[in-house]
Amino acid sequence: LRGKVRSWRSQPHPVRTDPEGTRRLILELCDQCLDEERQSADNLVGIGVAVPSPVDHRTPDRLSETVLPAWKGQSVFQHLRDRYDVPVFIDNDANLGAVAERWWGAGRGVDHFTYIKLGTGIGAGHIIGGQVFRGATNVAGEIGHLSLDPNGERCVCGNRGCLTTFAGREALVRRTKARLDEGGESVLHGRELTPSAIEEAAEQGDALAIDVVHEAAHYLGIAVAGLLNLLNPGAVILGGGMARAGEHLLVPLRETVIHRTLVNSVAASEIRLSELGPRSIALGAATVVLATALENPALFPGRRAVA
Repeated sequence: LRGKVRSWRSQPHPVRTDPEGTRRLILELCDQCLDEERQSADNLVGIGVAVPSPVDHRTPDRLSETVLPAWKGQSVFQHLRDRYDVPVFIDNDANLGAVAERWWGAGRGVDHFTYIKLGTGIGAGHIIGGQVFRGATNVAGEIGHLSLDPNGERCVCGNRGCLTTFAGREALVRRTKARLDEGGESVLHGRELTPSAIEEAAEQGDALAIDVVHEAAHYLGIAVAGLLNLLNPGAVILGGGMARAGEHLLVPLRETVIHRTLVNSVAASEIRLSELGPRSIALGAATVVLATALENPALFPGRRAVA
């Protein structure tokens, strides 16, 4: 009830391109967590699922065919309902990151803020008046597809020059490779180029990795400044893998924001890092189950943990 993580499992997987493998892995990790806690599925209240796709709550089992073409428009998480016989709640990952920050993290006590997930893609979850703002068709927050250059690189969404093509994790890898091919000095020479490796190198003070992160932070700052001018949130909270870069990300981002917002000093000071680390989105998914169970126990008949 206080958001304490009882059990945690994480394993990298190509979610976007392997639906069946993803479904199998989810079951394996759920079973491992239950086994570790020596709990049976009878004590499970519900399951929250975060997906890297817009989610329309009128049809939550339908995922974006543009963002996740291999899933063919269906999330098909019915296997979770069948296996564990509990309600399953599906939502966009950035929205769930915002929920976690609101309940347990840097958004506590802040009624209006935006959580930005910095991962393979870039998404935003908006908290307005203490509640997730979903927009007219439940797909608000796709900041990663804000076009910064109409003549830029084509994005997965079909548009050109989206923020994701400048500051997403694949963009970091591509830009780092180009710099290394040009002869730039770095500890990354000869290593597998992954977003995590680049972020780790930046944390360790590698100049090339820091420059790449700074460039991504500049473009992210352009988008954040527009967000601040438009919505005037009380805070912007950065989460996801790239947030590991810490001050190497925050300092250039804030500098960009200062020069692009109307109330620049206040706006820049309210950009902060997530307090919840890599578990924030999963914690948000679990929190949705908890909040729903507390608000409406009748949706969870026969569950001892709710009673």
